[in-house]
Order: sequence, then structure tokens, then C-alpha cells
Amino acid sequence: MIRVIGILVGAAFGVVTCFEVLPILCGGNTLTAGFLFLPAAPLSLIAGGVAGAISGTRVARRLGESAAATERRSRRILVLALLLGIPSAFFAVIWIGREVMKPPSDAAMLRHFERHEATFAALAQMATADKGLDRVDENWTMPADTNSVGVSTERLGVYRRLLSEAGYSTRLSGIESS
Repeated sequence: MIRVIGILVGAAFGVVTCFEVLPILCGGNTLTAGFLFLPAAPLSLIAGGVAGAISGTRVARRLGESAAATERRSRRILVLALLLGIPSAFFAVIWIGREVMKPPSDAAMLRHFERHEATFAALAQMATADKGLDRVDENWTMPADTNSVGVSTERLGVYRRLLSEAGYSTRLSGIESS
């Protein structure tokens, strides 16, 4: 019975961990996290189940040993650790995931905008002038052939430099509050 409980708890922990960690790894992009969740969820379910089965087997073996006085105390400590540790691990994973994905405050965003207002204005002016350019990222653009819409490689370099000055990064999870 303990092994089955271990498998179920491990599988649930694996899925919860996957659900909380993927958005962090995807930089807050929920669409990407959703697509990655499809293959990652079964893998985390299996990995968590295996880890739970191993833990459950060890606990069952430990609880099944002969019961000397010191062993009984050791068993109580083990059961107490499991009763406190498993919910604590779930809480920690969920809490860390929520804290990492918390958006910056309005005040932090306003301070960031005020520090980089000239850079944002230059980017807005460039974007208005380059109507055919839909997206500039750190290592790709839309459309891929920017020369077809009249945007040179040098101009892309200016876009990327200004984006960097403004603090943009696809790996940036929030705006610095400094």
C-alpha cells in the first residue's frame, strides 16, 4: 500500500513540478509552455511515479523491519518527516513557481520607462517607419528576409542595440526594479 501511495504522490509531484517549472523556463510565454507541457507532462508523470515507487519501497522496507525500541523511534521520525515533507515539497514548488512568474509592479515598470524613455521613443519611431517589419528578436526577425521589406542588416543592428539598451531580452522574466 505504501508503494502505491508513493507512486501516486510521486506522479502528482512530477506533474505539479512540470506545470510550475515550464512557464519559468519559457520566460513567461504561456503558449510555448502549453505546447511543451504536452510531451513534458507524461515524462514528469512517469519520472515522479518511478521516484515515488522507489521512495515508497524504501519506506515500506524500513517500516517492515524488526521493531526494537530505537527502531520504533526511528520509524516515528520517518513517518513524521514524510507527513510534513511531502506537503512542504508541494507547497515549495508551487510557491517558487508563482514568485518567479510574478510580473513587475507598476512602479517598477514606470521607473524603467522613465530611465529608457528616449530609447523607447527611438524604437517607436523606427517601427513606424519600417511598416513591413513585424518582429525583431535577439536572433530572428519576421519576415526572415528583412531586405525584402527595406530593412538593412545595419538597421537590424540598431534595433537590437536599442532593445538591449531598453533592457529587453527574451530571457528577461521581469523588469529590474533598480
